[in-house]
Parts: sequence; structure tokens; C-alpha cells
Amino acid sequence: MEMFHCIMVAYLLIIVVFVDGNWAKLEVHSDKHSDGITPPSSNLKGHKDEHVESENHAKLYKNALKLKRREQLNAVKTIFAMDNIKKRNTLIVDLINGMQKVIDEAKQLIEKSNYVAGGVFPFANIPLKEAIANVVENIAFFCEFALRFPSIVDKNALKLKRREQLNAVKTIFAVDNIKKRNTLIIDLINGMQKVIDEAKQLIEKSNYVAGGVFPFANIPLKEAIANVVENIAFFCEFALRFPSIVGKKYWNDYKFRSTIEWAYKFSEMADLYDDAARKLLNLAGQELNIIAREENFINPYDKKRIKEQIEREAIKRIDEAKEKKQQEKKMEKKKKKERKPTLTKTEL
Repeated sequence: MEMFHCIMVAYLLIIVVFVDGNWAKLEVHSDKHSDGITPPSSNLKGHKDEHVESENHAKLYKNALKLKRREQLNAVKTIFAMDNIKKRNTLIVDLINGMQKVIDEAKQLIEKSNYVAGGVFPFANIPLKEAIANVVENIAFFCEFALRFPSIVDKNALKLKRREQLNAVKTIFAVDNIKKRNTLIIDLINGMQKVIDEAKQLIEKSNYVAGGVFPFANIPLKEAIANVVENIAFFCEFALRFPSIVGKKYWNDYKFRSTIEWAYKFSEMADLYDDAARKLLNLAGQELNIIAREENFINPYDKKRIKEQIEREAIKRIDEAKEKKQQEKKMEKKKKKERKPTLTKTEL
């Protein structure tokens, strides 16, 4: 089954990147026949002939795109029919990640060429034409998955967002000036509070309950839910990595604390996180006592507290060792005393 999975990924990514012989054949067909129109010599082409050739190119291009869409739809149906849900979901995530990679590469070339969508189509510029095709075809392919597997696509989008957030946290962590860094953190979490509060108003106005049927068709509500889930995860990163700064703000600002607690509980019930994000949420919840702390709870990012705990445990081990040694000495004295010979009454 692993081999099948790899073959499917490779096959479908080949469909995604539409740089194959079929298009080349269509272009040759266009130059030679143009749907039955034989173009005159290039030196004798007039404005009318150029217009006809451009129309033929456009027609062939649209037909090629239509064929590609048919292939994509068949691929989606094949995936939809898979029985193993876990493997199917993994395959979908691999595919949409592949689409993102292809679109990003195409975007760079398009922006470098200063091409504006809707402008004169660059039929003669093969690399640019292929880049545009990659964007158009991949976004259509992506939309098929977004409509048929919305929860998987949304979770993957959240995962990508989390990656961006983590990079931002690392950048802030690297700021040398402690005062500036702390000010930046406070400004950021205040910004998160504002976004969450606005989203909360819309969610409550819509009477949406976290964990219910996800409102894929309601774009404003969907975005509000995403703003809550994304921002509380971002907040949790700071709560764990900068516990003294965030903790002070959290406990001294009642309104802020209320917003965070609501967003935390809402996000927990929404069930849109992957395992890594759920673990983050759990640790941050314990750090801020939003949820009960486990007996052996340790904030893995709080180095100061970890150091103090290690020192306490070391002292505890030393004390236990001393006590054990003293107990052993007492036992030894007791045994010696018991072994010491004594005189009976008869002997006396």
C-alpha cells in the first residue's frame, strides 16, 4: 500500500504540473493547421492573420485546459473512492502541498515577467505561458478538494499558518534588546485580543457553536472562526516561551484574560488543530491555569523554571541520600546491639 501511495502522489503531481508532450503537440498542430486555417508566410502576415492566429491559440489553450480539468476531476473521484481514510487524507495533504509549491514557483516567474492577469496573453513566451497555466490549473484542482474535503483543506491551511507563526516567534526571540522585545510581545498579544474580540462578536451574533457543522459557505463566519483559532495558537506560543511577560498581562488584565479564556475553550471545542497544535494548547492552558495542571507539569520552554526545578530535584536527591545513609547507620547500630552477648539470670 505504501508503494501505491507513492505512485498516486507522483501520478497526480504530474497532472498538477502541466508541462507535457500533449501541450507541445497542440502547439505544433496550431502552427501547422490552426483548426483548418493554413497561415501564410510570416513575412506576409497582416493584422487580420495575426488576429486569427491569436484566436486559434486561445481556442486551443482553452480546449487543453478543459481536457486537463477532466483529468483532474477523474483523479479527485479516484481519491474520493479510497477506503482507507487516513491514507486518503495524507494523500490529499501531499497533493495540496505540491500544488502550493508549483504555484509559488509559477508566481515568481509571473511577477518577474511583470505580467498582469487579464492582459494580452503571452502565447509566444513559452515559460511564462506555462507558469500561468500552472497557476490556473492548480487553483482549479485545489478548488475541487476545497469543496469535497473542506475540513482537510482548512486544517492544512491552519498548519501552514502555524508554521508562519512559529517563524515569527523565533524572530522575536532573537531580538537582543530585551525592553524592545517585551514591548513588541505586549503589542502583539494586544493585537491578538482585538482580532479575537471582533471575531467573537460575529460568531456570537451568528449563534455558531464551536464543534458544530463548519460553515464553509459562510465566508465571514468562516474567517472569524479562523481568526480565533489561529490567534489563540499564536498566543499560546508566547505564553509558553515568555511566561513572565504574558503571565503578568494575563493575570493583571481581567478583560484580556476573559478574551483568552473564551478563545481557548472555543478553539479546543472547534477541533481544527493537528496533534502538535493540540499539545501546544494543552501546555499553554496548564501554564496559565486555564485547565488543571498535571502533577508532573513542566513548561518545556521556561528554561529558568526548568533550571530551578532541576536544582530542587538535585537538592531533594541529596537530602534523600543523606537520610538513607543515616537510616542505614541506625540500623547497623541496632544490629550490633542485638548481636552483643548478654548474661542470663542463671549465669549471674
